[in-house]
Amino acid sequence: MSRAWTAALLLMASCAIPIDREAADSIPTDLAVAKLRELLPMASYVSCMDPRVSINQTDIQGWSVTPEGLEFRSGHHDPFRLSWAASRGAELSRIPLRYEVRVYVAVSGNPRKDLYHFYWNEEAEARRAAELFQSLRGDR
Repeated sequence: MSRAWTAALLLMASCAIPIDREAADSIPTDLAVAKLRELLPMASYVSCMDPRVSINQTDIQGWSVTPEGLEFRSGHHDPFRLSWAASRGAELSRIPLRYEVRVYVAVSGNPRKDLYHFYWNEEAEARRAAELFQSLRGDR
């Protein structure tokens, strides 16, 4: 099967899961940062859309989550960073075999660029992460 067909089938099999945005907005920054510190090492892998790369959890050398942003390192790339000031929220989807949290950022020419995808095997962990990312967005 070609890659295009595989991608089309995966897109059709995905399903958006709503998150409680009002509840997310009420999460204090310090609590959201602390909870993300706990949840991110539980993600099975991470994808960055620019540059396009996927990183298994076992290849991540460390996570840093602060009130200013997120940083993680792998042995093959420069550190990946996300500033909460540039963050524009998150979405949760069910995809085949796991749950995906997409994190959006504001960049020049694109106010809501799809930059990072985090993947969990458990819906509860993915849902909580999506709410925490949503609570830390810079435009609220």
